[in-house]
Amino acid sequence: MKNIKTTLVLALLTLSVHAQTWSIDYAHSSINFSINHFFTPVIGKFQRFTGALQFNPDQPENSKIEFTVAVASVNTDNAKRDNDLRSTNFFDEKKYPKMFFVSSRFEKKSDNQYIAYGKMTIRDVTKDIEIPFTLLGRGDHPMKQGMQIIGIKAEFKLARTKYGVGNGSWAATAIVGDEVSAIVVLEASAKK
Repeated sequence: MKNIKTTLVLALLTLSVHAQTWSIDYAHSSINFSINHFFTPVIGKFQRFTGALQFNPDQPENSKIEFTVAVASVNTDNAKRDNDLRSTNFFDEKKYPKMFFVSSRFEKKSDNQYIAYGKMTIRDVTKDIEIPFTLLGRGDHPMKQGMQIIGIKAEFKLARTKYGVGNGSWAATAIVGDEVSAIVVLEASAKK
């Protein structure tokens, strides 16, 4: 009897620290960025991406995320500029069709503030990065019984030249700035 109770307690503890697997709602999620052209921000987005998210807001140390972005899906509402971004001048999409982020650990900073630590790979360059994010909300899904829904917003900056984005004269930052501001918004659901 004692062994059964011990097994049940261990099983419950395992469940309590397990990070839920969340399904991303891509229709309500986005990856947006801005970068200066001279002094003026140019706004863009990546329209195709996939992610696998395991997240426990109460015990984030058991959480992880993997994200893949299709470089060809870059969209700045200007076909000429988008083609240039896909070319060898910048992303070299034919040689490096995807960008990746893989987390190594999560940290809770306050009630709804977190940091995802991990590695970002753009072109063939991988760098350590910290991505701060906000848990916008968590609650029962009003249209799907037994489901929870969360909203997450991450805002971070990175230097394009550290990832080799910009070749030849485009490696200089006088025309196209170095600092990229990124905003990632995720809506996701999971079974309770």
